[in-house]
Amino acid sequence: MMNPLSKAMSKAGYDVSNATSPDLDVDITCAKQDGFDAFTSFEVFDHMVNPMPLLASIKAPVLSASVPLSLWFAKAYRGNTRVGFCDTELAERS
Repeated sequence: MMNPLSKAMSKAGYDVSNATSPDLDVDITCAKQDGFDAFTSFEVFDHMVNPMPLLASIKAPVLSASVPLSLWFAKAYRGNTRVGFCDTELAERS
């Protein structure tokens, strides 16, 4: 499936290949392919159970990726007594 970035890159003359697997937790062949200059992934890793096998398999020398700053499960890792990454600045002010 061509997304807007893929279409723009193709129109600019780049050879673009999109992952075709419906489940990147199971099928990571897209990352294991040789011959690509970059691997891009926008708002995908946060939907995976474990993105580490995919990340470790990427053969392209460049990775450009994004994940949302506010993850739906992030509050589950915060507690009243535990200072998390996002709460460090608040704890230092107290």
